[in-house]
Amino acid sequence: MKENSVESVFAAFAEFYHSISHKYQKSSELILIDKEYHYNLNKHLSAKYKVEGKTRFISLTDQKVVEDMYTIGSLLLLPRKVNCSSIIKEAFQYGLPVLGYGHSSHDNLLDASTGLKVIYESDTQAVQALAEKLRLLKYDPEAVKLLKRGAISRYNSEFKWIGKQQGS
Repeated sequence: MKENSVESVFAAFAEFYHSISHKYQKSSELILIDKEYHYNLNKHLSAKYKVEGKTRFISLTDQKVVEDMYTIGSLLLLPRKVNCSSIIKEAFQYGLPVLGYGHSSHDNLLDASTGLKVIYESDTQAVQALAEKLRLLKYDPEAVKLLKRGAISRYNSEFKWIGKQQGS
């Protein structure tokens, strides 16, 4: 597993999913958005981590479906150290807080008002830390509401004008 891998997302989600009650499991789903649809990878990793039926892959090329997923999502799980600022800004536009790695190239976008960060030290530690933050947010809907408001506020105050300029 690598710190920027799809498998780390599955591992963190599975660790979270298997640690919560059935009541919360029913309302938990992992939706992966990527450049291309990875049916075989999704099937393999879902089986490996025992989260079959709780994961979906969405192609980044289908913008309408991506936007629909943003509107129903509650959090963007983005465990990557490489620059993902455009994805984060888009998530903020839809009021999605971000859970990602600290000390990364997009560190300046993530703060306590817009999401949560974990420090990557090792695969095992990162999976545990991400799962812990997912549990924290699942059990504290008020915290999620605050982070959603923070994400929208950040988008409106810092990034909304960029889209207007580009559309002009």
